[in-house]
Amino acid sequence: VVTEHADTIASVFDPLPNEGEDTVEGILGRLEAHKDQKWAAQAIKAMSKASPTSLKVTHQLLRKGKKLSLRKCLEQEHLVARHFMRSSDFFEGVYAIVYDKDHKPNWNPAQITDVNDSIIASYFEPLGDVDGGDMTW
Repeated sequence: VVTEHADTIASVFDPLPNEGEDTVEGILGRLEAHKDQKWAAQAIKAMSKASPTSLKVTHQLLRKGKKLSLRKCLEQEHLVARHFMRSSDFFEGVYAIVYDKDHKPNWNPAQITDVNDSIIASYFEPLGDVDGGDMTW
């Protein structure tokens, strides 16, 4: 599937300047334009189940990672993972799957449009040395 649709997938997830906005909302909009194709419908379904915050933070992590060394990427991923472990969405997602078993978490914020730049930026702020944050190489 990936090889067959490689150009379209690239234009959806990593658009050129003339192909649209490089945001999660932009990605979802471009996916909608291809929703008649199985791969796009599956991507829309998967993304609609995910935490809006995790979608936007992951998007930012991927964009920042393009310009970083492997070491810096791993350090950023470790930092972001530590932030997620402290977030209500992490516990809500686990609770909805393991305890409630309804697979319907109540994300906070619930809508992708409500995840603003300050929320995203907070996941990249240092946490200090609390709970093993320092990566030793």
